[in-house]
Amino acid sequence: MRARRWSRVNSRCGRDEAGWRIQPRCTICPDALGEAADITAADVWPGGNPTGEAAEVNGVITRTLAGEALFNEAMAAGALVSGGAMTPEALSDTQPHHVSKKKNLAARLRGRCAADTPVYAHTEPRIVTLDAKNPAEQEGAFTRAKVGWFCEALPE
Repeated sequence: MRARRWSRVNSRCGRDEAGWRIQPRCTICPDALGEAADITAADVWPGGNPTGEAAEVNGVITRTLAGEALFNEAMAAGALVSGGAMTPEALSDTQPHHVSKKKNLAARLRGRCAADTPVYAHTEPRIVTLDAKNPAEQEGAFTRAKVGWFCEALPE
């Protein structure tokens, strides 16, 4: 079975993130890179552009021994074929929007808080460590919150 990609279905293409159509909550996700997971899969988009991706090629990031074991089991079973190791720099080149998002996440959260829009409770320390202190991102999040862009119903 081949996995379907959400990004393909919703035309989330091009380098300019401003034109992407994604759920508002995705712009403030603290773990879009799956850093809390044992193993994570990622699209491989050379140069960060979805139109340049190779057919049926995905990146796999193993973060723990359990993730590494699962990856090795899948390879032994023939479910995956390894194309070789990938450096963190090469992975960043294929998904540069995630790097930008992680650096701007704290500013987006500050903007939403300033607009009295609910945000999730988080303990992810890299949000603070990687904070780019981007006032434009903070103002943008504030403005979008004030016009109702973040209007998803809160769970009961």
